[in-house]
Amino acid sequence: MGALEPLLGKLSDILGNEFIKLKDNCCEISFLLDELSTMKIALEKMSEQEEADPLGRQWMSQLQELAYDAEDVIDTFILHPSNISTSSGMIKKVLNKFTNLKAEYQFAGQIKQLKERTLEVSDRRKRYKMDHVASPKYIPLDPRLPALFEEPGSLVGIESQINDIVKWITDANSLYSQSSVLSIVGFGGLGKTTLANLVFKKVSGDFECTAFVAASRSPDILIILRHILLQVCQGDNLSTTDQFAKMLIMSLMRCCIFAKCRFLIVIDDIWSRQAWQQIRCVFPQNTKGSRIITTTRIKDVATYCSPRKTDLVHHITPLDADNSRKLFLKRVCHRDEDCPADLKTTVDNILRKCQGLPLAIVNIGSLLANKTRSKDVWENVLTSLGAALEQDHELQMVQKILCLSYHDLPSHLKVCFLDLSTFPEDYKIEVERLKKRWIAEGFVSERKGQCMEDTAESYIIELVNTNMMQPMDIEYDGKPAACQLHDIMLDLALVLSLKENFSTVMGGHKMAPSNKMRRLSLQGDIEGHALWQGRDLSHI
Repeated sequence: MGALEPLLGKLSDILGNEFIKLKDNCCEISFLLDELSTMKIALEKMSEQEEADPLGRQWMSQLQELAYDAEDVIDTFILHPSNISTSSGMIKKVLNKFTNLKAEYQFAGQIKQLKERTLEVSDRRKRYKMDHVASPKYIPLDPRLPALFEEPGSLVGIESQINDIVKWITDANSLYSQSSVLSIVGFGGLGKTTLANLVFKKVSGDFECTAFVAASRSPDILIILRHILLQVCQGDNLSTTDQFAKMLIMSLMRCCIFAKCRFLIVIDDIWSRQAWQQIRCVFPQNTKGSRIITTTRIKDVATYCSPRKTDLVHHITPLDADNSRKLFLKRVCHRDEDCPADLKTTVDNILRKCQGLPLAIVNIGSLLANKTRSKDVWENVLTSLGAALEQDHELQMVQKILCLSYHDLPSHLKVCFLDLSTFPEDYKIEVERLKKRWIAEGFVSERKGQCMEDTAESYIIELVNTNMMQPMDIEYDGKPAACQLHDIMLDLALVLSLKENFSTVMGGHKMAPSNKMRRLSLQGDIEGHALWQGRDLSHI
């Protein structure tokens, strides 16, 4: 989508008054605009899938390269000296006329080639029926499932947060208070599901009705209600095959069950306000001290779930340095013991990259537990962590959980997130620089009644709100003056960026450049200049 959005805008400009002299090519350009606009709709539909079909991904890659090449052709023509020259004089005007005719002739030939490629890409999609992607051969398990089976003894650094929430739930004044909502919020991998589950196990005995259900990105409200009712009614067989059944469930829950008992319900992983609206209406207000716990990655959703003074929003925090080390060593050594002296520096570097993220600490620790305790081996894992996110089974779990947040982003924010991959680790990115950068790249779409700078700023706020990047230097109006990417989130951005051929990083992470580089980020000391040899750099 990042390749198509700017291209469609430029094609529209070409058809405008500024380039009316290209009337002989207007039909081809109009065809390109219409065909690519239709492909954009198909691409949006396909890009919503978390696990893309191989045929679909191949087609998307071909369309992406077509869009990039078309943008190169248009940029070359628009920025041609004959189109921006301000020279005067008869001789110069005549020379410009000949130069202009040559440029137009070349442009016409390139547009014709692009039209033929567009037809090929379109026909390929129809030929292989890519609009009807087959279902996967297997249904993968929810990557958050292991969090439900974590034993308290295997965790560290979470006790104080459990105690704070338990205290809020079991407050002596809460027994006859109105039902309240606790929202646990934080980005993927911080342990929201684990925290909610441990609290649920600890206090569920104090409530008459309890249930723990997951909402997910695309929730089926009917199934969620059915799972709640099955837990509350202890396994009674309930048919939920039509709209009548849904109404029956909601009526039963609201009037007959939850209106008369003290209930504790956990709704894990809520992604939208709409989902919460549909679920919340089932649970009536009573004066028995009932509690609802929600988890979400989105700050606005958490605030929406817990709007009243009696509600609570709990921002889950990363582990501190001591607890990070304890958790890591538990996973690596399977018991409490100190780290070998020759590996302490390497462990410190690993923990610095994890930045207190339990998911990353646990999975990297599990990966190293099966490897030789050698400094060279562990250093190699650290330096190749980005590639390992895709290749290693232990770290694939990290990628899948973090990717849930990426897949939930709208297309205009996905491309902005990928652009963050071009910054080095721990880099402090100024908001003003980021706004100008995205506008110049064409990532920012015009909104009615809003200037481009304000729109770009809203993109940044949305990425912060979804916990995809961290705000820094908060100003008096509550807006960040700078932002930063968590190291593990940066590794994810690098993996996705390389897969989409969005950008290439040389130095720093030592990512292998693609054959046709589009964006190039040079970081640190650039070693191995042979990487430049025999590569086409004209598309950068």
